Amino acid sequence: MNKFLTLLLLMATITLTAQKKTIEKSAKKITKEMTEVMSLSDIQSADVYEIQLEKIKQSRKVREENIGDKEAIKKGKWKIQKASTFKLIKLVGKEKFAAWREYYKAKVDKSKK
Repeated sequence: MNKFLTLLLLMATITLTAQKKTIEKSAKKITKEMTEVMSLSDIQSADVYEIQLEKIKQSRKVREENIGDKEAIKKGKWKIQKASTFKLIKLVGKEKFAAWREYYKAKVDKSKK
Protein backbone atom coordinates (compact mmCIF):
# COMPACT_ATOMS: atom_id res chain seq x y z
CA MET A 1 0.00 0.00 0.00
CA ASN A 2 2.83 2.38 0.91
CA LYS A 3 4.57 1.72 -2.43
CA PHE A 4 1.31 2.39 -4.27
CA LEU A 5 0.86 5.78 -2.61
CA THR A 6 4.48 6.69 -3.32
CA LEU A 7 4.05 5.72 -6.96
CA LEU A 8 0.80 7.66 -7.22
CA LEU A 9 2.42 10.76 -5.71
CA LEU A 10 5.38 10.46 -8.06
CA MET A 11 3.10 10.18 -11.10
CA ALA A 12 1.09 13.23 -10.02
CA THR A 13 4.28 15.25 -9.55
CA ILE A 14 5.61 14.25 -12.98
CA THR A 15 2.29 15.15 -14.62
CA LEU A 16 2.15 18.58 -12.98
CA THR A 17 5.76 19.29 -13.92
CA ALA A 18 5.12 18.31 -17.54
CA GLN A 19 2.02 20.54 -17.69
CA LYS A 20 3.98 23.49 -16.27
CA LYS A 21 6.73 23.03 -18.87
CA THR A 22 4.14 22.82 -21.66
CA ILE A 23 2.45 26.01 -20.50
CA GLU A 24 5.78 27.82 -20.24
CA LYS A 25 6.89 26.55 -23.65
CA SER A 26 3.65 27.79 -25.25
CA ALA A 27 4.01 31.21 -23.60
CA LYS A 28 7.64 31.48 -24.74
CA LYS A 29 6.75 30.53 -28.31
CA ILE A 30 4.01 33.13 -28.69
CA THR A 31 6.12 35.74 -26.91
CA LYS A 32 9.01 35.17 -29.28
CA GLU A 33 6.71 35.53 -32.27
CA MET A 34 5.09 38.69 -30.88
CA THR A 35 8.50 40.17 -30.04
CA GLU A 36 9.67 39.70 -33.62
CA VAL A 37 6.48 40.97 -35.27
CA MET A 38 6.08 44.02 -33.01
CA SER A 39 9.81 44.76 -32.48
CA LEU A 40 9.48 44.73 -28.70
CA SER A 41 12.14 45.69 -26.19
CA ASP A 42 13.45 43.11 -23.74
CA ILE A 43 11.31 44.62 -20.98
CA GLN A 44 8.17 44.57 -23.14
CA SER A 45 8.95 41.01 -24.19
CA ALA A 46 9.23 39.91 -20.56
CA ASP A 47 5.90 41.57 -19.78
CA VAL A 48 4.26 39.94 -22.81
CA TYR A 49 5.53 36.56 -21.58
CA GLU A 50 3.87 37.12 -18.20
CA ILE A 51 0.58 38.13 -19.88
CA GLN A 52 0.66 35.08 -22.16
CA LEU A 53 1.57 32.73 -19.30
CA GLU A 54 -1.33 33.98 -17.21
CA LYS A 55 -3.71 33.78 -20.19
CA ILE A 56 -2.79 30.14 -20.86
CA LYS A 57 -3.11 29.19 -17.19
CA GLN A 58 -6.53 30.85 -16.92
CA SER A 59 -7.74 29.24 -20.15
CA ARG A 60 -6.77 25.80 -18.91
CA LYS A 61 -8.50 26.45 -15.62
CA VAL A 62 -11.70 27.46 -17.43
CA ARG A 63 -11.59 24.25 -19.49
CA GLU A 64 -11.01 22.11 -16.39
CA GLU A 65 -13.81 23.79 -14.43
CA ASN A 66 -16.33 23.53 -17.27
CA ILE A 67 -15.71 20.10 -18.76
CA GLY A 68 -18.52 19.29 -21.18
CA ASP A 69 -20.00 22.80 -21.14
CA LYS A 70 -18.79 24.24 -24.44
CA GLU A 71 -20.71 27.49 -24.02
CA ALA A 72 -19.21 28.20 -20.59
CA ILE A 73 -15.73 27.41 -21.92
CA LYS A 74 -16.26 29.72 -24.89
CA LYS A 75 -17.50 32.57 -22.68
CA GLY A 76 -14.72 32.10 -20.16
CA LYS A 77 -12.00 32.00 -22.80
CA TRP A 78 -13.48 35.05 -24.54
CA LYS A 79 -13.35 36.99 -21.27
CA ILE A 80 -9.71 35.96 -20.75
CA GLN A 81 -8.82 36.89 -24.34
CA LYS A 82 -10.43 40.28 -23.99
CA ALA A 83 -8.55 41.02 -20.76
CA SER A 84 -5.19 39.93 -22.18
CA THR A 85 -5.76 41.96 -25.35
CA PHE A 86 -6.43 45.05 -23.24
CA LYS A 87 -3.21 44.45 -21.27
CA LEU A 88 -1.19 43.95 -24.45
CA ILE A 89 -2.54 47.13 -26.07
CA LYS A 90 -1.74 49.07 -22.92
CA LEU A 91 1.78 47.62 -22.91
CA VAL A 92 2.80 47.93 -26.57
CA GLY A 93 0.39 50.55 -27.94
CA LYS A 94 -2.35 50.40 -30.53
CA GLU A 95 -0.07 50.61 -33.58
CA LYS A 96 2.17 47.71 -32.63
CA PHE A 97 -0.79 45.63 -31.57
CA ALA A 98 -2.54 46.38 -34.87
CA ALA A 99 0.56 45.03 -36.65
CA TRP A 100 0.35 41.87 -34.55
CA ARG A 101 -3.35 41.46 -35.23
CA GLU A 102 -2.79 41.84 -38.99
CA TYR A 103 0.08 39.32 -38.91
CA TYR A 104 -1.92 36.82 -36.86
CA LYS A 105 -5.01 37.12 -39.07
CA ALA A 106 -2.89 36.43 -42.15
CA LYS A 107 -1.32 33.46 -40.39
CA VAL A 108 -4.74 32.01 -39.50
CA ASP A 109 -6.10 32.63 -43.01
CA LYS A 110 -3.07 30.89 -44.52
CA SER A 111 -3.52 27.86 -42.26
CA LYS A 112 -7.16 27.50 -43.36
CA LYS A 113 -6.16 27.08 -47.00
